[in-house]
Amino acid sequence: MLRLSGWLLVAGWVTLRLRRAGRGDLAIVHLAVLALIGADPANTLYLNTFYAEAGALFGLYVALAGALVAAVAGGRSAWVVTAIGGFLLGGSKYQHFALPCLLALALVSAGDRRLRRAALALALGGLAGGALQVQQAGRATPLTEAIVATNRVNFVLTTLLPSVADPAATVAALGLPDRCAALSGKSIYVLAEPVETLCPGLRELPALRAWTALAVEPMAWLRAAGRAPPYMPWIPDYLGLVEGGDHLRLPAGYVTLDRWLDRQPYALLGLFVLPWLILAGTWLLRSPPLARAYAAVFAAGSAAVAGIALLGDGYVELGKHAHLAFSLALAAAAVPAGGLLAQWQAASDGRAAAGAQK
Repeated sequence: MLRLSGWLLVAGWVTLRLRRAGRGDLAIVHLAVLALIGADPANTLYLNTFYAEAGALFGLYVALAGALVAAVAGGRSAWVVTAIGGFLLGGSKYQHFALPCLLALALVSAGDRRLRRAALALALGGLAGGALQVQQAGRATPLTEAIVATNRVNFVLTTLLPSVADPAATVAALGLPDRCAALSGKSIYVLAEPVETLCPGLRELPALRAWTALAVEPMAWLRAAGRAPPYMPWIPDYLGLVEGGDHLRLPAGYVTLDRWLDRQPYALLGLFVLPWLILAGTWLLRSPPLARAYAAVFAAGSAAVAGIALLGDGYVELGKHAHLAFSLALAAAAVPAGGLLAQWQAASDGRAAAGAQK
């Protein structure tokens, strides 16, 4: 309830500021995104858990909503809210420590002065949150070391080796024993023996070497992306959703976009292509800077979140780790919706003015 109250408080502030700035169209679009995407059970189920997804999504919302108000209405309060959102996002999970700065770069891509100020606030807040994450990651504790090692093992076994053309040659290039190639496609959680016994040296393999082995084969990236949909349910099936039930799915009466996206290759492909198509459309149609900036945010953000999640823990819990990517990609539809609403409002105002003159 505390988290939900925070969402409602920020939503009320954003709506009020946009209305006062005379942008009722943006206020409507903002509330529609909040209702259809932010309040989707795929997001709200985390509000009552210890997982970091709830904090990450809230930070993302506060940052982008604050930047919207800063660009449209200005004011120090909007810049402060944007910086707070960037801090919450950058500090939510280690994989998001650089995400606020990436989103800030997307905002400035449209070349608007007001957006540059909002982007600066977002980047400064994000740098503070990211610095906190880097400081925490630098603490050599058994828990953090075990997490890093597990992530690296899962990436190599579930993503790298099944995607490269010659797993045996890749294993040799990484300096691992030949028998490691036989573990391709398995995660650390299904190995019959400790990974130290089955593949000595894999736990200590540097992340950069593992990522480079995938990067040198362009087709490997395509194979890795093509194999992702079965591992990307927006609502993970291993999480309990219904009180008193044993891993029950959501009842039929609950509306969620996950039912159209869950393990559907073409639906997921269309979802993640959508922001890039909209971004291209905003430039071809010479849309206002605000539309171009947010189209860039949704496109770059969704791709970055999904890519980093894949590099982190491979296909293990990929849907949960790429959780923000779904919301960012879906929110891209708000850009053309907002444009149509703004045109309709301008036409209505024009007709009203013409009627008054008569």
